[in-house]
Amino acid sequence: MTVLWSSLMEWWNLIFALPFGVGLLLGVGFVLGGLVDVGGADTHADDTSADDPDHSDSLWSHIFHWFGIGMGVPLTLLIPTLMMAWGLAGLTTNHMLAPLLKQPVFYFPISVAAGLGAMILMGRFATFLVRRTGILDETPAPTRHDLIGCTGYAVFEITEHEGTANVRSKTGDIHRIACRTHPGHPTIPAGTELIVVGYNVGYNEDSGSLLVAVCPFALEPAATPLQEPRKSEQTQIGGQTH
Repeated sequence: MTVLWSSLMEWWNLIFALPFGVGLLLGVGFVLGGLVDVGGADTHADDTSADDPDHSDSLWSHIFHWFGIGMGVPLTLLIPTLMMAWGLAGLTTNHMLAPLLKQPVFYFPISVAAGLGAMILMGRFATFLVRRTGILDETPAPTRHDLIGCTGYAVFEITEHEGTANVRSKTGDIHRIACRTHPGHPTIPAGTELIVVGYNVGYNEDSGSLLVAVCPFALEPAATPLQEPRKSEQTQIGGQTH
């Protein structure tokens, strides 16, 4: 037991053992205390976003998506899972390669790669479970493609550079979106009925900017925009908290 503890305290094992232990404790707390607020806006986010490609479609955002962060999985569930995946994969690889390569400087980089690979696999798998099986009893936020053809109202003035609107998805929920018009098209005043006509493609289907136009079916100018979505219904499509 003393030998095992001493081995875990070595730096090449501690960097994996410590996150694994913390992740395990957080996971137990989640199971026993129900720490995930399924309807809360701060615990999860389907960050399909970004109106500004220099920010939301940044390299970091793309990397986070690979680990499942910002893809609809509650962080109180995802973070412990990623920490345990990192720790278990790293410790296992260290244990397997230590007798063969002898020096940590040779096998530690391999263990780091194994830990990162395990985190990516677990993050993507968690995203798949949440989005495809609905195990958290929550309807996944619509993708940009899902919103094409949906109508709503401009909340603030919409130009070819920026704008905000409330649109009603095919499921009947109201979503606040960041959007813009096609380049060269007229500005859409606040309160105008509009329709989502497409999106600019970013790194993947869930990134880029939503494009809107004045709704051709509107009979008269809108008096008031759609009612603001309740907190439990708010969704972020384009860079705003949901």
